[in-house]
Amino acid sequence: MTHFVQHVAIMTAQTATKAKASYLPTLIMLALFGGVWYFFLRPRRQAMKKQMSEQKSYEVGDEVVTIGGLIGVVVDLDADRVTIRTGAGSTSTELVFLKQAIKSKAPQPVVAEPQTESPEGDGQGDGAEGQ
Repeated sequence: MTHFVQHVAIMTAQTATKAKASYLPTLIMLALFGGVWYFFLRPRRQAMKKQMSEQKSYEVGDEVVTIGGLIGVVVDLDADRVTIRTGAGSTSTELVFLKQAIKSKAPQPVVAEPQTESPEGDGQGDGAEGQ
């Protein structure tokens, strides 16, 4: 039995002296961590900072959208709550939300410019008229 223990000790000592320190696995792990941070964690953090700065910029009278898609006008601001009014006239309703529930300011509707039609026969046809 002691012969076996001596043999194992000699083999372990020989293996320890032959082993070279390899930094390649450590470098690969660091590169993977850096890639995950750069492509996943960094954009999420930037989006969070942008949303937090928007939450601080709300003012009374701003039209906002909640995370549920509700659109309303800010009528009151507290430290952590926002009161918005939805609807118009006598059917309007005031709702209280946490600031975190406000997604962003509502996009302004795009107003299309009215297209003016040219009068017929002004010579601006497609060339098929009069042939």
